[in-house]
Amino acid sequence: NEYHRDFRETIWFAEGLATNLSNQKYSIVSLEDCDFNKLKNNFHYYKGGYSYAFTIVNYILNNYPKVEVDKLYSNPDYLRDNNDKIFAEALEYSHNHSIKR
Repeated sequence: NEYHRDFRETIWFAEGLATNLSNQKYSIVSLEDCDFNKLKNNFHYYKGGYSYAFTIVNYILNNYPKVEVDKLYSNPDYLRDNNDKIFAEALEYSHNHSIKR
């Protein structure tokens, strides 16, 4: 809510950002079993949603320049336009950096 109120298909990013920036006890997990459409549309009802969101946003924070991260959190339409590309990149990242669920 602090950066925008339009959470349609972007709640995963808000929650992933919150878990990363607040140093919550999540680890990078494999995204192999993540149904990204469920994560985008039913976040609070999707088992493992916080771990998946943490992993995707961890990828973003460690691989995107700050100006791109700023653009993602300040423009929900831009984030929605790039959702699938980001997930595909994070999926590959998780293959190399995750713990098994």
